[in-house]
Amino acid sequence: MHTPVAAGHDIFDHELMRTYLGEFAKELKIDVDYFLSLGSSPTNHGGFNMTALALRGSRFRNGVSRIHGGVAARMSAYQWPQIPPEENPVGYVTNGVHVPTFLAREWANLFDMRFGGGWRNELLNHHFWEHTSMRSRTTATGACCSHCAAR
Repeated sequence: MHTPVAAGHDIFDHELMRTYLGEFAKELKIDVDYFLSLGSSPTNHGGFNMTALALRGSRFRNGVSRIHGGVAARMSAYQWPQIPPEENPVGYVTNGVHVPTFLAREWANLFDMRFGGGWRNELLNHHFWEHTSMRSRTTATGACCSHCAAR
């Protein structure tokens, strides 16, 4: 689910769907009413909800963050009434950021001065970023902490 508001979900009149996709349903060798039922949702009687169709026809479903995944799970709970929303198959993935594109040149320059150019290769190194505030306070070994001294 991409948008957690009603306006973000396309819903079409059943007659419109029959007109444009009735032949497609026949080609799939399924009854048109069955096809229309795949787009049913409790809030749109007589409408074909594209999100409901996608949820029923997808092997994987997710929101774009942990919070959004929870919202999406609650919004789509009608699909799996037998289980609580927090246990239904709507998960989440956290969107990534392409740092060289996203980060302003001024910030990149500041990071270069503060951490050297190698910070770009440490983007996923939790320890590196956890210790950035300690880097100016090094031990006698030149390390910021015992973990770094042992390296």
